[in-house]
Amino acid sequence: IGNIPQLDLNNLEKQLLQWKKKYGNVITIWIPDPQIVVGDAEVMKEFIKHSEAYAGRPTLNIMKLLISGNYGLVLSDDSFWKSQRRFALHVLRDFGFGKPVLEETIIDQANQMTKALRELNGNPIDMTKMLTTAVGNIIHQLTFGWTVPLESDYIMDFRNKMLEAIDVLFHPMGLLYEIWDGFKILDPLFNQVMKKSQEKNDIVIDEIKKEIKKHRETVDYNSDPRDYIDAFLIEQRRQNPENELN
Repeated sequence: IGNIPQLDLNNLEKQLLQWKKKYGNVITIWIPDPQIVVGDAEVMKEFIKHSEAYAGRPTLNIMKLLISGNYGLVLSDDSFWKSQRRFALHVLRDFGFGKPVLEETIIDQANQMTKALRELNGNPIDMTKMLTTAVGNIIHQLTFGWTVPLESDYIMDFRNKMLEAIDVLFHPMGLLYEIWDGFKILDPLFNQVMKKSQEKNDIVIDEIKKEIKKHRETVDYNSDPRDYIDAFLIEQRRQNPENELN
C-alpha cells in the first residue's frame, strides 16, 4: 500500500512541502504506484524542456472508470496523445491565441466585470462566481462558440460538477480503487463517493456530447471553423475514417 497510510489528505500541500525540506526537490510517493513530485522551479523548467522524454502516463483505474481510459492532453500518452496535442496546438495557434474572436471575448468579459463592479458602488462581493464565469466564458467561446451572462449559474454549475466528478481522485476510496478495482465493493462504506463521482462525470460528458451533436448538425465543412469542435469535426472528415482523431 506504499505511503498511503502516511498521507494527510486534509493538508496534503503542507505535507508535501515538509517532505520537500526533508527529502529534496524531487520525491517519489507510492500510492501504491510511484508518483513523482517535482518541487523546484528550475527542475520543472528542465522537465518541460525535455517533456517528450517524460510523456509516459500510468493507466489509472479511476480514469478507466470515468472516461474509459487515459484520454486528454494531460492523461494520454504515445501516438494518440501526440496527435491530439499537435492538433490542439494547431487550432489554438490558427484559431485561438492572438486572434480577434478570443481577444474580443476577453475584452467583453473584462468590460462586463468592470460594469458589474461599478454598479456595486463599493459594496463588498465574493468574486468567485463572477471570475469563474468570465474565465469559463472565454474557454466556452473557444471550445463551443458561445458564452453566458455573468449572472448565469451555468458555468459555475458545470465547474462544480467537474470538481465533484474528480473528488474520488483525492479520496481514500479512490486510493483503494487504484490498488485494486475490486475494492469498489467498499464504496457504500465511504458514502458512495465513487458512485457520486460517476454520476457527476456522466452529466459533464453528456453536456459535452450535446454540444458535439449540435455542431455535427450545423457545421459547414467548406467554411472556416467557428470554434474548436468545428475545427475537430472538419479535420475528422478530412482524414481517413480510421485515423486516431476519430
